Amino acid sequence: MLKTVRLLGLAGLAGVIALATNAAAQIRPPPVPVGSAECFGDGSGTKCPANNPGLPGRGCQNSTGSGGGLLQAYEVDYPVKHSVALYGSGMPVGTMAIFFQSTGTPRAHMGIAFGDGLLCLKGTQIRLAAKKSVDGAAVFPELRELSLIKAGQIQAPGGTRYYQILYRDFSTSGTPTSGGFNLTNGYKIDWQL
Repeated sequence: MLKTVRLLGLAGLAGVIALATNAAAQIRPPPVPVGSAECFGDGSGTKCPANNPGLPGRGCQNSTGSGGGLLQAYEVDYPVKHSVALYGSGMPVGTMAIFFQSTGTPRAHMGIAFGDGLLCLKGTQIRLAAKKSVDGAAVFPELRELSLIKAGQIQAPGGTRYYQILYRDFSTSGTPTSGGFNLTNGYKIDWQL
């Protein structure tokens, strides 16, 4: 099946990215953004640990030269209507991407040096999913997976949750970068159930 996501703000350009996946769901363009990005590795806050700032609004630069990993969230119609999907891009092709949720964020949303990136999570953390990136991108949830609300164990009345993707990052020579892993920017969603 083909999943189409209309991305706005990728390096100042709007584009349509088509991902070949085994999911039978389709995000209908243009998707509605949900939440807000924060905790950037672009030099606007905490310095990236390997002196590797990314492009504005992204995580710290990685071995791909993409400008750093980017995490966004969109309203989707699967697994149920008005669900939310997390979309990570700008990661190495075929890398393992681990989606996390937490109840807090460190030091005024600035991040803490961790691997080659900035850790933007603290408090109670849940590993939501591990996905292999396709063309440097990964989505959670896909069809037949728990919704983000269920996977994240969010109960009424809701509350604020923070999200980030940790991913393996190898250099072009096949050896790990100085930390061996990197992270996307952080993302905040205020849930009202």
